[in-house]
Amino acid sequence: ERVAPGRYPRGSLGAVTTHDLPTVAGLWHGTDLDAQRHAGLAPDAARLARLRDRVRRVADVRADAGVDEVVLRLHATLAASPSLLVSATLEDALRVEQRPNLPGTAQEHPNWSIPLPIPLEALVTDPFVERLATALQRPAARPRAQPARG
Repeated sequence: ERVAPGRYPRGSLGAVTTHDLPTVAGLWHGTDLDAQRHAGLAPDAARLARLRDRVRRVADVRADAGVDEVVLRLHATLAASPSLLVSATLEDALRVEQRPNLPGTAQEHPNWSIPLPIPLEALVTDPFVERLATALQRPAARPRAQPARG
C-alpha cells in the first residue's frame, strides 16, 4: 500500500506481504533478487531497493537491522493499525527467504511446493513465532499487568 498502516481502513485485512511478494527475509537479505534472476526473470533492483527502504521506514529500523527485528517491528506497526484483521505469513514467522510463489514462472521456480524449515507442529514451541504472535496482538487485547497485592 502507498499509505502508512496507521491510515488503513478499519474494514481491511492488514498484512505485511502476500504469497506473490517477497518475504521480509528475502527482501531484507536481497535473496529475492537472486531468485528472480535464477528463474530467468529481469528483477527491478531499484524498485526492490525502494521497497526495502520503505520497509525500513515503516518498521522504524536502521538499514543494518537484523531480519528478526524488522519482522517484529513491521508486524507490531501493523497491529497498531485500524485494520479489523491483521496477519502474518508462515514464511515471515520463520524468516524464510524464498517466497511461496514467483509470478511469471511455471517450471523455473518451485511454486507452491517449498517446504517450511520446521514441521507445522513445531510452530507452537518456536520462540520467535511466539514473539511474533505477541507483536500482532492488538493493543486493546494485550494483557494488562496486575497490580501487586500486599
